Amino acid sequence: ASLKSLLDKTVRRNYSPAEAATRAMLLEELGVLYREANQTSQAIDTFRQIGALNGQGGPRVAVEIIDSYRAARDFDTAQKEADEALKKYPSERMVALEHATVLADRGKIDEAAAEVRGLLKGERDRDTLIALAQLYEKGKRFNEEAKTLDEVDKSSTAKDDKEAVSFMRGAMYERQKKYDAAEAEFRKVLASNPDNAEALNYLGYMLANRGMKLDEAAQMIQKAL
Repeated sequence: ASLKSLLDKTVRRNYSPAEAATRAMLLEELGVLYREANQTSQAIDTFRQIGALNGQGGPRVAVEIIDSYRAARDFDTAQKEADEALKKYPSERMVALEHATVLADRGKIDEAAAEVRGLLKGERDRDTLIALAQLYEKGKRFNEEAKTLDEVDKSSTAKDDKEAVSFMRGAMYERQKKYDAAEAEFRKVLASNPDNAEALNYLGYMLANRGMKLDEAAQMIQKAL
């Protein structure tokens, strides 16, 4: 309400480029708040105001609108918006990834994976490979996810990147109820970075939910906090 009041008080007939950029940022924040409060129509209306504001943020606005329909589980409308956005912005990577994500939401994993693979810029395109692995996880295609994570691992040299691969493997194993393998991966992360809050939290709750190593689990979750 405070943010909307601020935006209402600062309405202008015309905006300078700097004013338009600032207003677009605030409108995006307001749209996200509406979306998180499950006020889908208000969120979409707010994001559309950005598009009308001196041509600000076309592809990003399109993705925010699609995400709002996805959050509301209105996948048919999300698909329609994603199709239109892809036609309008065919060279925008964020739009192509969002289009693939909507396909995955609708269970069309093979189509989604093909679209993401089409974005690969060589064998060591780590970011695109991670997006592909996430699609396979969404579709519970764990064998394909594991192979893709192996590809990601080969393209990861930095310590943080290696940790991220182990974390994703741990989550993958946990979803398959392969708890020992999941624990081993999370402990790899913590061996590299004992203060990794996400790994501490994930492993702590995974142990606690199974009634295992409860003292250690409690310490991990407290440390994560």
